[in-house]
This record gives sequence, structure tokens and C-alpha cells, in this order.
Amino acid sequence: MAHSVRSNGSLVVPLYQLASSLSCRRVRKNLLEITSKNVTTIEDIQKELQEIKSRNKRVEADKAWETSWTRKVIILVLTYIVIVIFFFVSNLGNPFINAIVPTIGFFLSTLTVPIIKKWWLKKQVKAT
Repeated sequence: MAHSVRSNGSLVVPLYQLASSLSCRRVRKNLLEITSKNVTTIEDIQKELQEIKSRNKRVEADKAWETSWTRKVIILVLTYIVIVIFFFVSNLGNPFINAIVPTIGFFLSTLTVPIIKKWWLKKQVKAT
């Protein structure tokens, strides 16, 4: 198969020439359709790969935030504040002390969710 190399180092395969020389009508038609579109160069592939790597870094950072203790403590504090405000508005007694139990309950539920998720995922993988 003939190929040419551009000065910037990308490999360009002259698919149109190859398609024109083939005797099989279906293969020739498919190759001609491919050549009518933009032929992917090495630079295009490298650019796409770089975009995928960048996206993966963002996803990893998001995952790190979702599982961080900083996030969990912030949720704990904000939950406590919201419950205290609710107890004040509702005229319930001892809002600062009574808000501790529901806050701890909510916090514990956020800690058990990853454990249950892992168990559920293992069960799903075994089922497939």
C-alpha cells in the first residue's frame, strides 16, 4: 500500500487511490465514503488523546473531592447549621444539642453509602 509522509510528520494514506483500484464494489464504495470525510491524521489522534487525558484528570479530581474528608466535614457542618436553624424556627427546645443526633445520623448514612455501593457493584458484575 502506498503512503506519503507530510513534512509535519503525519501519515496520510491515499485511500481514494486504493479504493479506485479495487474490484470489489462494496469495499470500493466504503473506502470512497471514508475518503470523502476528513482523513484522521496523527495530529488529530494526538489531540483527541490529549483531550481524553484532560477529561480523565478532571474526572479523577472530581472523584477525589467526592470521597474527601474535607467534603464530608463541610457537609456535616452545613447539615448541623440547617437543622439548628430549623429547630429555632420551629421553636423546639435545645436546638444546638438536639441537632446533633440527626446530623450524626445523616453523616453516618453518607459513610455507609460507598460500602453498599461496592457490595452492589460486585453483585451486578457477578450477575453479568
